[in-house]
Amino acid sequence: IHTMKSHLESAPSLDSFVVGLSLGGAIRQVPYNQTAYVHREAKYMLEYGSKWQQQSEEQKNIAWVEGLRSQLLPYTVGNYVNWIDQAIRDYPRAYYGKNYRRLQKVKQKYDPNNVFRFQQSILPPR
Repeated sequence: IHTMKSHLESAPSLDSFVVGLSLGGAIRQVPYNQTAYVHREAKYMLEYGSKWQQQSEEQKNIAWVEGLRSQLLPYTVGNYVNWIDQAIRDYPRAYYGKNYRRLQKVKQKYDPNNVFRFQQSILPPR
């Protein structure tokens, strides 16, 4: 909490944010390997980001987000797939964890030509 608070106090934009969502309850009633969503045991989900108006503000806002991410990494596991982030290096593990190989098989069956894709999509198995 201290890390998030201090980063927000030094945010380069008034539109910088940290949102914390509480998880649990019904989300934990389904085993992680029954759907694509692997983070069913998580207690919280954090979203953070920044918005800016001028191109000249881009680098300092991106640096702010990256700084916050690096400070929070020791306290976090994984990433939520609906908050796509091109800076995530190992996105298959971060988004899908143990479910990735199974999801690749689904991809192979229903989209073998990889028609439905984007920079961080599930790749067909090789």
